[in-house]
Amino acid sequence: MQRFGRWRRNLPTLVLACALAGSAGLSPLPGLQAQTPPVPCADLPNAVLVPGTTDVKPFLARVAGQLAGAAAAQQLTIVYQAMGSCTALEPVLGNATVTGDAVYWTPNGEERTCTLGAGALPDLALSDVTIETCTGAPAPARISQSASMVQPFGFVVPPASSQTAITAAEAYVLFRYGTAAGKQVAPWTDPALVAIRTPASSTQLLIGLAAGVRGTQFSPNLTNVSAGSSAVVAKVAAENATGNAERTIGILSAQRYDENRDKLRMLAFEAYRQQCLGAVYPDATATSFDKRNVRDGHYAIWGYLWAVARTDPEGLAPPRAQKFLSFLNGTLDVPGLDLVAETAKAGAIPACAMTVQRTTDGGPLLPYTPAEPCACRFELATTGSTPCVPCPDGTCATGLCRGGYCETL
Repeated sequence: MQRFGRWRRNLPTLVLACALAGSAGLSPLPGLQAQTPPVPCADLPNAVLVPGTTDVKPFLARVAGQLAGAAAAQQLTIVYQAMGSCTALEPVLGNATVTGDAVYWTPNGEERTCTLGAGALPDLALSDVTIETCTGAPAPARISQSASMVQPFGFVVPPASSQTAITAAEAYVLFRYGTAAGKQVAPWTDPALVAIRTPASSTQLLIGLAAGVRGTQFSPNLTNVSAGSSAVVAKVAAENATGNAERTIGILSAQRYDENRDKLRMLAFEAYRQQCLGAVYPDATATSFDKRNVRDGHYAIWGYLWAVARTDPEGLAPPRAQKFLSFLNGTLDVPGLDLVAETAKAGAIPACAMTVQRTTDGGPLLPYTPAEPCACRFELATTGSTPCVPCPDGTCATGLCRGGYCETL
């Protein structure tokens, strides 16, 4: 208290010294530098306002700067406001404005903040689940939803945890009963150490579908709820050195996990009717990045990234939204931007690298043969090598030459 009192008595002198330093042309203290106010989002060139799932940010951070610096025909400024998937759909479905601040990326990839002022109508929304999963009803008239990349999800624990796997049945008990007495799954017996999301989150909805309990019906005992994935990362990682690592578990997307592997570990997952195979990771091993078990249908927890937009009577979205949709589905070529590689390095999977597909969230897996396969390029981006045969002259003894490699079907 005495030290605080002496500091207060010297405050006028400190303020005077700072004022004199400023008048003398000296630099202010780093922490006192004036902050540049956010620019209006509407003033950004070719701005596309995108409320979207928090799990897509690693991908946007990789591509938005390149889109911002692209030539005029491809140039877009992605203005992104992060939220749960179902929450992101609401302003598009309801034709309502979004307010507050958003982020965008400059051509050099720097993330900055802009302000939406009194509010603006979104151009489209990005969600890891469909309109049907969020609302329980089909998409309304003049609303389009198109699938692009695949996003895996899973269970994460602190590095100090000895746990390596969880089954769908164990996840059901954990989420349905919330560690209630007599219905516990050791070692996750403390509800305060089970980090979940909200019922509007695709992470919770898709993991719930895999476990057999709706994401909207998790036990009320589970109160450690986060609106965003970054908070789940922070909460789970924070328990690594508290003595609670063994009892801590959270749910997360692969994109968010891959950028935080130094802080977390993902558990292998055993789906229902998968006892013979046992638990598997999204990747071939706990330390690889190839998403092999997702791509070949052995890992069950994944969904598509859905772009949802309002359309005109002909089914077309507004021009800037349509341009971004074309980029996501691979029909808009941006020179120098490798969409397959950027998707892979963000922790997601381009649909062209998959051999299975789904028609509904959490639905059964069906065989899939992409029209333009890209598994070779995906593996090259994630592992640094590929067993595929190069095809510099555009021909292959077997398969199709795509992206410089012979893709087998």
